[in-house]
Amino acid sequence: MRQIHYSGDKLFIDYSGVTMSITDPITGELSKAQIFVTVLGASGLTFVHATATQSTKDFISSHIQVFNFYGGVPNILVPDNLKAAVISHKKGVVRLNDSYKDMAEHYGVAVEPASIESMLKTKSYLLHNQPHSANNLYMNNHENIRGSEPYLHMLVQYMIYQHQ
Repeated sequence: MRQIHYSGDKLFIDYSGVTMSITDPITGELSKAQIFVTVLGASGLTFVHATATQSTKDFISSHIQVFNFYGGVPNILVPDNLKAAVISHKKGVVRLNDSYKDMAEHYGVAVEPASIESMLKTKSYLLHNQPHSANNLYMNNHENIRGSEPYLHMLVQYMIYQHQ
């Protein structure tokens, strides 16, 4: 089923489901990074950010970086149903994490957590319409990122180096 998205309308948000080993360039210490990903619905423009955890603090911090990267905020945030964003999503009744709700109100953006059906459609769309993109972090059934690990590892290492 083809989805039609309007420019600036929706920002799809999730963690990739894959962690990556990160080496601190100063200490040499290894740690795991969570890979935060957003995709603009109309353009498919992708933002990837490494965080230490999937905590609410890291999740919201990543959103602020996303808004700076895109140069604004969309009309609607469409996060996956992780606890940093959504406390419960049952029978059409959504309860957002209080901090996430406050962040959305601060930026004047609506939040519509993804339904299982819309998540599968979006992930399927991205998989089939960007099959050769190294930025394509969405795979059906949360499969590993095939062929993209070296690229993503370099990207994450570069981002960490730039922020020190």
